[in-house]
Amino acid sequence: MEFNCNNYFFFIIIAIFSKHSLFILHLILILTYISQYSWYYYNNFFINYPKYNRYTIGRIFETVPLSVTGFTLGYFKIINLISKCKIKTLIFSYIIYNVTNNYKIFTKIKGLGYNGISLNIQSIVVIFIFSLFPSEKIKNEFTKKLLILATNHTAGVYYLHFSVNQFFYNYLDDIKKGLFLV
Repeated sequence: MEFNCNNYFFFIIIAIFSKHSLFILHLILILTYISQYSWYYYNNFFINYPKYNRYTIGRIFETVPLSVTGFTLGYFKIINLISKCKIKTLIFSYIIYNVTNNYKIFTKIKGLGYNGISLNIQSIVVIFIFSLFPSEKIKNEFTKKLLILATNHTAGVYYLHFSVNQFFYNYLDDIKKGLFLV
């Protein structure tokens, strides 16, 4: 397992607060969202320390809520629970994703791109959708091998996502409208 700042942070919180660590992590999640939506984080760290934002201070404020959410999903074994009602979860996840993506339910805030509750909600439902994909029902050996090959090499997506985003940024609206290939 690769350790990053959030890994150390979780380890320290769990070691110090043991039985109450999840409660403490949720309080920190709430505080980071308050910091993001009140613009405290942006005005006091992002503006004052621009050199350190992309890889330290800014990332911590934006990724802690995502990490806490992932930790919580794993802690309560949510994927196992929702697998008992796959169709309802898939429908509900699809609707939630589209509502949060297409309507401005949450205030847009400035940051590095990992900020806001909307992204967290969309991440959760995407995890639900892909975790409920019935991959065990795939019988075609070629398709199985192709999926294994593709998923074994997805680290490149994580390494390149900023580059790919920058490349496609000017084309995103055209892609959404179906005009990219025209």
